[in-house]
Amino acid sequence: MIAYNVGNMKSSKHNSEQALVEAFNRAYVKTLQKGRNVRIFTEANTNWGTVDILSVHFDKSTLCHRCKEVNGTSPEFSNLAAYAMAYLSESSSVTMAELANYLKANNGQLFQVIEILTGRGLAYVYKNGKVRARSTTNTFAIKDILAFEAKISDWKKAITQAERHLWFTNSSFVIMPNLTRQTIDKIRFECANRGIGLITQSGTKSFKIVAEPLRKRHVDSFFSWKLNELLIDRSIGNGQSCDFETP
Repeated sequence: MIAYNVGNMKSSKHNSEQALVEAFNRAYVKTLQKGRNVRIFTEANTNWGTVDILSVHFDKSTLCHRCKEVNGTSPEFSNLAAYAMAYLSESSSVTMAELANYLKANNGQLFQVIEILTGRGLAYVYKNGKVRARSTTNTFAIKDILAFEAKISDWKKAITQAERHLWFTNSSFVIMPNLTRQTIDKIRFECANRGIGLITQSGTKSFKIVAEPLRKRHVDSFFSWKLNELLIDRSIGNGQSCDFETP
């Protein structure tokens, strides 16, 4: 199991809150079944906020296949390319003009995006100039994304942050310390109203799920594609393209 940090650690975060995140991360990793292909990302910057912990479950065969296609000479995946993939994966095929218009990109930017997508094996360009994404079965390794937000006391803020992550996750959770029964009931009620899961710390090294989240289907988004390609690049960078650790 590898925990990736995909953003700068917040120096302003209270130590006890950070300790809660670290304690949950250790406990969560231990609960994962051996053989389950999961990567943990911490302090992930989504461009619309930072997530304390992201748990990404992936399909090993798809990831292995992509890692063989993408090598050290493949273009780096950009934010604009991520937006392009989110658009193309929902379309049959589009013209260059349609893609440029969607991205609000000039000719130079469009050329770079096309170079990235074709160089990483994500899209085709036909002779008629149209662009089409390859099947996500062959390119998208992620099976589900879970987000976790931890707070020591400000549970309303935690729920708001967790809800904000629903645009790219399958489920989102709030992590809280062991509070009074009355407070937990309030938090659970609000979480249920917003489709958020609730996890509380039941001991120094243990946590329990108090409320299950609403589970959604895969959300095809800019950030899910960015995360997909980051997963591939980090796997190659760690020399684990087809030989992954499991918890």
